[in-house]
Amino acid sequence: MVPQSRYPVLLLTGNEELVQLLEHALQPEGMSVTVAASLAVAKDAFAVTAYAVVVVEPSPGGLALLTFLRGDARYARIPIVVVVPAGPADLPLPPASGDVSVVQTPIEAPVLGRLLRLLAIASTEPRP
Repeated sequence: MVPQSRYPVLLLTGNEELVQLLEHALQPEGMSVTVAASLAVAKDAFAVTAYAVVVVEPSPGGLALLTFLRGDARYARIPIVVVVPAGPADLPLPPASGDVSVVQTPIEAPVLGRLLRLLAIASTEPRP
């Protein structure tokens, strides 16, 4: 899906259930999601669109994208949400991951949608 909203979201995943959850969560919020199946595709997507929020899984590609974004000043304000499965988990975030939100599934789509919208608004509003 091509971003057509004020607050486009980039999702790096190969997990179809997560894609469906995000699409269901974001539609009522008037937000759109672009799905990238690889790190290379995700990086290329930034050349075309200014994403308001990035959602990743704690996969090698997701953590590499997190490191890439936090290492580039152009993307420092973009909120990053790491979606993890239910249960106890040791989330090995990279040392330079900065401010990251962690969401555990299962989560209700409306709750996730509101969270992502609030993060998007906060990241795009001018700071005093």
